[in-house]
Amino acid sequence: MRWVVICGGLLMAAAAAEAEVVVRLKNGRSIRGEVIEQDSKSLRFRTASGITTELNAEDIADIGPAAEAAGPRAPANQPRPAAAPEGPKHSDDCPENCRRCEQMFRHSLDGLCAKVLVRPQLTPVPVKLDTWPALQVPASSVLGIVLLGEGEVGRPGLHQRTVLQLTRFVSTWAERDHPHLQAHRTWAVAFGTLFLAELHRTAPSASLRRKIQRLVRLLESSRQGSEGWCHQFERSGYGPFIGVTIWCAAALGAAKQQGIDVDEDGVAEAFAALRKSIGQTGGASYYADQPSLVSVGRTGGVLWVLRHYAGLDSAETRRAEGFLARHLDDAPNGHASPLMNFGWSALGAGAAGPKTNRRFWLVHRDTVLQARHVSGSFGVQPWKDIGFSAFNEARGPFEAKGTTWPDRMYGDGWATVWMLLTWQAGRGRCVLTASTDGPPASGKGAPAR
Repeated sequence: MRWVVICGGLLMAAAAAEAEVVVRLKNGRSIRGEVIEQDSKSLRFRTASGITTELNAEDIADIGPAAEAAGPRAPANQPRPAAAPEGPKHSDDCPENCRRCEQMFRHSLDGLCAKVLVRPQLTPVPVKLDTWPALQVPASSVLGIVLLGEGEVGRPGLHQRTVLQLTRFVSTWAERDHPHLQAHRTWAVAFGTLFLAELHRTAPSASLRRKIQRLVRLLESSRQGSEGWCHQFERSGYGPFIGVTIWCAAALGAAKQQGIDVDEDGVAEAFAALRKSIGQTGGASYYADQPSLVSVGRTGGVLWVLRHYAGLDSAETRRAEGFLARHLDDAPNGHASPLMNFGWSALGAGAAGPKTNRRFWLVHRDTVLQARHVSGSFGVQPWKDIGFSAFNEARGPFEAKGTTWPDRMYGDGWATVWMLLTWQAGRGRCVLTASTDGPPASGKGAPAR
């Protein structure tokens, strides 16, 4: 392989882009994978674990053949020069008390907020399908929830202005009956209710309370008995399934915590549907009333709702926690939207407690940080749809084909909101996993409530 020097000393491959190389960063870390494309400012790179990322040329010490990764590139008696400092390093217990993570997270979140504030009112989040409200409402709600976790929405500034814009959009479109919402209206109502209920926890008002009450009635009227919810309000297609039921049950649980009038029996039945989905090994099925392949992300989502909103510690939730802990490596892989599955996994780990949350972050710290672009945004990842047998997980995972298209269709804006939620849960600041009992949380790493 031939190597040439460009960019002020940066070694870049002149060979084919698909050759495996090792990128050595100035902070001492190394990443193995393939160069996708390069220029004088950045390097697009696919890691050996399949993460697509973008690296700043200024952060790269050099690039060499993968065969050299096991040993030093200089002779043993000639030590490598020390890397130049690149700001604060990650703490030993990262992401806890980690200045580097805080700076990087803030840069990513502020960059997305700045984009939201200059976008058209009907398309607040920069997703590919700009004007589709069935996508914009969930994306806007997740971003709003992330902003609530940073505890700054009560003070004038970038975050407050962004939350106000997102709130106006979600409040209007979550309740609206519109042809562009019909096929996936349940998602919009569920995400909108969850976001506005968590906003009410931070900034209660009579008008917001009335809005949440109306959304709760819509959710209650669209539930399909003990099976949960469908994409649409009416029963159609393959019927109710756990993916959307997770968000609907969470929305009703959050509304109940805020003192909104809810059908107590209906909420209990929604939680029961999630419990029924947990199989013998602890993995959660696609449907409440029949076994199917179980996935790590779906299991994390079910565990999160049952622990955080139902306050449930049962044989089912303990099995689910065990399944999640055994298969943390597959947290990013899941049906339809692996990015949402990754978020579910992080929420499940956070709801399970500090020990499981710490384990999740140790496994997926690089998954998050390596997927982050130089700009602070995140790219859609080539993750797979992987599930396990509901009865015998020892058989290993099964891979479905061609069922992860939503992430690619929705684009980097969609990826960024989910990666920020996942990262925030790892940092211990997500309102969706914070304690709702007793006095407001305080201290480092705790969200302002």
